[in-house]
Amino acid sequence: MQARLAIEHGKQVFLLRSLVTEREWARRYLQRPRVHEVSDVADILRLLRSPDEQRHRAAELVELPLALF
Repeated sequence: MQARLAIEHGKQVFLLRSLVTEREWARRYLQRPRVHEVSDVADILRLLRSPDEQRHRAAELVELPLALF
């Protein structure tokens, strides 16, 4: 249920490889955006951006391009 709710809210979801192997619902969730199969913490860290990268991305989303007429 937590994975489903996280997906519905656009959050990243990390599913353990063993869960994906054993559960059909987990395999279906892997087809969705921002859902990742991991085997350990190192996998999660590789998938996460650094704080500097997150701030840079947030700043890009806030800036609006201005068109000169």
